[in-house]
Amino acid sequence: MTWAPLAATLPCYLLFNAAMFSCIRVQAGLGAPRRGSAAAVFAVNFSLFTVFSMFQFNLVANWLAICVLFLFEIKWAFRCSWRTALFCALLASLVGLGANVLTRSLCAIVLDVPQSAFSNDTQAAGNVKWVPVALGFLLGALLMQLVCRRFCHGEAVVVGGNGRSWRFVLAIAALGYLYLCSILLLYYVDSNGLVVKAWALKAVVSVFASVSLAFYYAYRTASVIRRSEQRRALEREVAEREHEGDELQDIARRDELTGCCTRRYAEARIRGLLAQGRELSLAFVDVNDLKAANDAGGHEYGDAYIASVAAALDNVLLTGDDVLGRFESTYARNFYNYSNPTYDQLINDSVTELDEQTRIDSYKRCQEILTEDAVGVFICDPNLVVASRKDLKGYTFYPVTFHDMTKLYYEG
Repeated sequence: MTWAPLAATLPCYLLFNAAMFSCIRVQAGLGAPRRGSAAAVFAVNFSLFTVFSMFQFNLVANWLAICVLFLFEIKWAFRCSWRTALFCALLASLVGLGANVLTRSLCAIVLDVPQSAFSNDTQAAGNVKWVPVALGFLLGALLMQLVCRRFCHGEAVVVGGNGRSWRFVLAIAALGYLYLCSILLLYYVDSNGLVVKAWALKAVVSVFASVSLAFYYAYRTASVIRRSEQRRALEREVAEREHEGDELQDIARRDELTGCCTRRYAEARIRGLLAQGRELSLAFVDVNDLKAANDAGGHEYGDAYIASVAAALDNVLLTGDDVLGRFESTYARNFYNYSNPTYDQLINDSVTELDEQTRIDSYKRCQEILTEDAVGVFICDPNLVVASRKDLKGYTFYPVTFHDMTKLYYEG
């Protein structure tokens, strides 16, 4: 191979090398390559291209070696993962090989020569391999620039972020690359038939179309999955913030010492019930001897006294709502994240319902709803042990913390 064809091919491959680095950086979302890596890769690759031509290596082996070489060069130049390097190397090799096969076939048609005139046997008379090769490098550079302009929003990053989409595109590209490598065997056939040349053109167009469609649908699929994951993450974040807001509201409306609701919240709750036309009862409780308790044991003793009175009142006033209300969607500590509008309405109605039987029916219906929806599974029941005399009868167990002393009686 003379120096003139090499000199004509050199600037074309230089453009291809620059376009490849630019396309990889944009599409793979990578940072700047190592300083001087583009020049180093160009020097190594063009030197090997010259050696391959001089020693007339098999074209199929040449392009397989180029793909492997691209893999290590991209890994080194961009400091990226092997996964990213493999993806970029295969697509860059596919563009380069496809462009070369296309220009060689077109030149064979235009010059009316067999495709063997463009084989690696550069010493043979009439071999003008450098012409389609130079044009192929120019076409490859142009195709990569078009890819960068058409897909400039990180589409390859989106595809690479989804394992299935990435493997799908990689498999289609690998099969297409191997198919184009097999087309190179036509350059060892001394046939000047138009059908053979057109077959090579058809192969390139088919592979490019297949890879483009595979990449498009893989990108669409990966985009949908990515948006779905982002939406779920956003929903979880919103739910967590709402839960935190409910907890803060619960803290704000409860007294720190007793855990009872504050007067401001109670007044607001009463106004709301009255506005709905609900009937309610309001009881005032006076704590006796509070001053004496403070004087005897100090404020800490007085605070404990108040807290014990609040706890006693809470136990006395315990109803089904105290347990079933924990499953309300608005309950601050609804750790099940359970939500059922019918259930919420039953609980709200039972709070102000004066008829006892109606309340009981509402609570039973709430229990049925919880069972039907399978809100939670109890691992174990609390160990309830009640000691009583043999002649004391009428004690009944309840599913809530409730003791009905009115049914107790002595036998005999």
